[in-house]
Amino acid sequence: IGYSLGESSALFALRVWQERDEMLRRIMTPTLYTHDLAGEFRAVAQAWHLPAGTPVDWVIAAAQCPAEAVRAALQGRPRVYLLIINTPVSCVIGGDRSAVEGVLAELGCAFAFIGGVSAAHCEVVKPVAQAYRAFHYFPSATAPQGIRFYSTAWGKAYAVTPDSAADAILAQVLDTIDFPAVVRQAYQDGARVFVEVGPGNSCANMIGKILENQP
Repeated sequence: IGYSLGESSALFALRVWQERDEMLRRIMTPTLYTHDLAGEFRAVAQAWHLPAGTPVDWVIAAAQCPAEAVRAALQGRPRVYLLIINTPVSCVIGGDRSAVEGVLAELGCAFAFIGGVSAAHCEVVKPVAQAYRAFHYFPSATAPQGIRFYSTAWGKAYAVTPDSAADAILAQVLDTIDFPAVVRQAYQDGARVFVEVGPGNSCANMIGKILENQP
């Protein structure tokens, strides 16, 4: 079960994808992560129909607030999005700084801005969707036996192929990640032990809150 970039990391770590050098080459050469979804945020500017040269002040913030309250606060506010549902009482929102600040002020909840993150998990990626899928397509992708791979976009496990892996990665960058939904589905599928392999214990903490009082 990957969280955001963790879905790609899992595919490499479990050797579904094996072309690490090719991925590094792709990262270093195209504009996807240097100008389109970060840096100048060209894809965001295109999605927002901004005049050429207009700067994009993209920010994201972790908010201690339920998704339902966030969605209500987003009504009628353009250029701000619910990016990730972390737990039943915490989310990540992002968009234009002034719009994000307006939502946070309305919610009145505790929050923290997160720096150094590219635009993802909402419609602003649409202008580069095909390039993003191609970036994550590896024709030799083969899943190891006995391991279930979950998509946070689809909220369930899926049969891994070169196409389905690329589709899963594209799907999660185009729309809100509902992490509680996929964790609950994994639990329903029989998972009882969750081991975090990334740095820190943020996902372990979230899973503990999502499955609170469950064995």
